[in-house]
Amino acid sequence: MALLSEIATVRGDRRFVYLATHLGTPEILTPGQIKTYNRLRGYTTY
Repeated sequence: MALLSEIATVRGDRRFVYLATHLGTPEILTPGQIKTYNRLRGYTTY
């Protein structure tokens, strides 16, 4: 059971890092780069 708890903790930590990075991305990109980022992530249809 301890191993499962550790796995859950690591997954949660990894998810936090991913989300924090994703949310901070627009602060370092130009408007054109944000447009490309959104397209590549599937947020637009063009």
